[in-house]
Amino acid sequence: MQHPQVNHDELDILYDTLRHIARASNSHELLLAASRYAQENGAISCVLFYVHYTPRLHWELVETWIDVGGFSAEIGDRFYPEHQAMIGVLEKLPEKLLLLPDVENDPNLDEISRDTYRKYEMRASAVMPLWNRGQWIGTLMFNWNHPYQFSERDQRIYTALIQQAAPIIDSIRAYAAEEEARKESELLYRIGEGINAAITYHEVVEAVAKVDTESQAVYLSLWDNHDGDSSDYFEVLGVLRQGENDRILTPGQRFTRQMFPLTDTMRGSSVWLFEDIETDPRVDASSKFMLEQIGTRAMIATDLYYHERWLGGLAFHDSKPRSYTQSQVRLTIGIGELVSAALERIRLQQLTENSRRRAETLAAMNAALSQANSEDEILAAIAAVAEPYGVQTSTLSYSQIKEDGLIDSVTPVAVRGLQLSQKVLGKTPFKFTDYPLLNLAYQRPNAPIFIENIHTDARPEVRAGIDEAGIFGSSALIIFPLQIGDTWQGVVFIAWSEPQIFSEEIRILFTAVQPAVAAVVARSRAYLAERQRAHQLETVAKVSAAAASILDVDDLLDAVAELMRINFENYQMSIFLIDPHGNYLLSTAPTYSIRATRPFQVIAINDEYSPIAKAARTKQGVIANDPHQLSQVSIQPNGGTVRSEIAVPMVVNEQLIGVLDVQSYEEHLTNSD
Repeated sequence: MQHPQVNHDELDILYDTLRHIARASNSHELLLAASRYAQENGAISCVLFYVHYTPRLHWELVETWIDVGGFSAEIGDRFYPEHQAMIGVLEKLPEKLLLLPDVENDPNLDEISRDTYRKYEMRASAVMPLWNRGQWIGTLMFNWNHPYQFSERDQRIYTALIQQAAPIIDSIRAYAAEEEARKESELLYRIGEGINAAITYHEVVEAVAKVDTESQAVYLSLWDNHDGDSSDYFEVLGVLRQGENDRILTPGQRFTRQMFPLTDTMRGSSVWLFEDIETDPRVDASSKFMLEQIGTRAMIATDLYYHERWLGGLAFHDSKPRSYTQSQVRLTIGIGELVSAALERIRLQQLTENSRRRAETLAAMNAALSQANSEDEILAAIAAVAEPYGVQTSTLSYSQIKEDGLIDSVTPVAVRGLQLSQKVLGKTPFKFTDYPLLNLAYQRPNAPIFIENIHTDARPEVRAGIDEAGIFGSSALIIFPLQIGDTWQGVVFIAWSEPQIFSEEIRILFTAVQPAVAAVVARSRAYLAERQRAHQLETVAKVSAAAASILDVDDLLDAVAELMRINFENYQMSIFLIDPHGNYLLSTAPTYSIRATRPFQVIAINDEYSPIAKAARTKQGVIANDPHQLSQVSIQPNGGTVRSEIAVPMVVNEQLIGVLDVQSYEEHLTNSD
């Protein structure tokens, strides 16, 4: 008679339990109803997990009941097979009730699962996988904090509970999913409105931030030229700070593929889900280091594609481990196409606007160049393009060509921006062989050379030119080689004191500037040379006229010297007359002083080192461009450093009367001079 009574009691328990389950309208009420029998038998905690198969198999804790003295994980926590091996076991045993009287000694448990039970101080457990229509939908788990011997009655009731509760739980879950999907659709619609209205990268990031308002930062990163297949680095272009983290990135920072191998590892995944970067085996050492540097411990992200072109990625970062909901996963995936379309639209708008601004800038520069009458005005026209970008210094230098047609040096002719630049540069020639950056320009004459950070640039010429740039405190450079055909004209240096990131627009703009500047410099140099030649011929005519009209030698010398001083202001000149005995050359009428105060200098005609003496002996002009071969006398003792010299014999009726000596602060005077 006892057996029928037991069955009747079990039916009453099952009926009462299922009646409460049927009345449940949400997962919390469902868990309380399903766990009534376990609670009456001393269970200290009861939990309900939902099973998810995306992005990979895991349990999500959705509801929990805890009695006094009990412990449980947090709602939303996730458990993967590598943390809870029981998941893999139950997947292979559909609707199999698993009773664990003592988790410390139960042979069915692996050590990973046993450690999980220990963490929450549980010693016994009834684990009920819930299957419906051939699909694993969830798991009920009732736990005790002491060993518990399950009876046959417990086994029958829990087995029946699995069979009867699973369809009801599946219905509740489906209704909740439907309601959640409705809310997601509404949220996605509102996010889409914001994305479609965005005209900047920051506005895109602001719009998508509603997907995860708990993340500490939202990052929008794009590959160079919006093409991940042909780029080696990506740039962070949109950032929204939502939490306290002083290591959050700022727009404009760049990272290479080598820094983040994870970008290629996860390529093609609909969503990147990393709930704990520190323990996730998919994260390589380099990527983990970089993520640690920016304070990221958890991340959910999606790749951005437009017509199979890999644009970049959108990521939500957090500084602590997190469990992301399925809703966040779906929303992250859902906004990907909207963001990609917006990025392409913004890119095309920027290209159109940049083209318009570039055309206006180039037109204004060309107009200024066409009106430039000096090197300073040429450089000012270039600076009008460069200085809005925070340029520190701009210089225009002319090249000096050797007789073999190769460049020997460049001489600065105009400088802007640096306070001490004129004193530092003056018009001092810079030898090509001594300056690696000049060699770099010589080797690549057809386009500007962009150096974003001279301290990290890997090109050998740049590494060798660090000291060269350091003279002016420059960390970033754009170098314009100026060449027309095969003829070198000069070079323009544009320098910044801090490292720069030269955008695609800057590179296009300055590349377009280079040919126009080279052409104008070539015309300017040709015009100046012709004007100088005409000026020199005019001076020669004046000297000839003076020689024909002035009979007194001293007056003639003073007149010639004055004409030379006025007309050749860039040179220092003096006349040396031979003494009656033909042994010495005596200075007279220097161009920097009137005759009454001129210093008196004497050069022996047999002086082997003096170009002046050599010109007198040979009655031929002598050019000295080697500082070691210059005259030991100085025409202007308090002047600058003399770098070249020409001594021209003065012969009348085949009789030497003296030597005209010309000294210059510039190198390489030639026969044409």
